[in-house]
Amino acid sequence: MASQGDALTDICVVVSPGGRVASLLGVADVEYFAGRDVHATNVNAVATVEKLQRLGAMATSGELRVPIQNVHSLDQMGAALEAFSPGKHGKLIVTT
Repeated sequence: MASQGDALTDICVVVSPGGRVASLLGVADVEYFAGRDVHATNVNAVATVEKLQRLGAMATSGELRVPIQNVHSLDQMGAALEAFSPGKHGKLIVTT
């Protein structure tokens, strides 16, 4: 079975020279991608009280907008998972 790092490295063939790749899992091999003229970044986010308060204030003010693709009830979970597929943008909300 391929690792997540291997899978990320495999997509290099579809990234144009000068392109960018980011990993939220820390598996981007920066040197490997640089050798192919692709800028790779490992993004590591740490939630803090201050960051969460700032995000909350941005959401309250309308500065931060989260596109909602659809709202599903819990008994529509199958449809919700189907809607959450590659190429879709926005978040799904599942209600009880």
